Amino acid sequence: MDFSATHIRSVIKIIPRSAHMAAALLLLVVISYGPQLAAQTKAQSAPASCAKFGETFQGTNDLAALQAYRTAVRGLVEVEDFKQLDCIADSIRTNKTRFAGGKWQLYSFYRGISEVPGHATEEDWSTLIGHLQKWTAANPKSITAPVALAEGYINFAWHARGDGMSDTVTGSGWKLFAQRIEEAKKILDDASALATQMSALVSGHAISGQGSRMGPRKVD
Repeated sequence: MDFSATHIRSVIKIIPRSAHMAAALLLLVVISYGPQLAAQTKAQSAPASCAKFGETFQGTNDLAALQAYRTAVRGLVEVEDFKQLDCIADSIRTNKTRFAGGKWQLYSFYRGISEVPGHATEEDWSTLIGHLQKWTAANPKSITAPVALAEGYINFAWHARGDGMSDTVTGSGWKLFAQRIEEAKKILDDASALATQMSALVSGHAISGQGSRMGPRKVD
């Protein structure tokens, strides 16, 4: 599989603008190349505690399971248990783990660690970004941390912009939006120097492509 800079740029050019389509592309890339990437970066399986983390959330109510799962991984970010976060991500990426209803755990994992639920403030978002920055610093070889930080900045950008139509966005909102989207792209560009992380970074670029949309964001 070609993960050259030229190939990545060509992929970015065809990234769909719909949030749902971008999410689907993210899952396709990570699921398709995840096992190959894991084989390159780890020779051993994840510890049993990581592999079984998602079993707690395998109930009959998939919506409740998704929400509980996101809350749980968000809690790990808040206490800065980065080793456990990397371990869980490696496990679900390698095993292509799904919830009982069929949804991919990896997608919910990234949602949980890169979003602030409820009516979040600038301080709430800055706190999350701070945790994710510490993660990337603590484990520079992490496949997951730079993508999580980039997604965090993208969500932080949308916090500044708001979910309304483009003509409702203030000048300061557009400025912060552009700055944060640019920071997300820079994080991914910097991390792309690590060749063994390319497949995760392509999925991250798929998400960052949402930033150039002019219309309101659709959230599932």
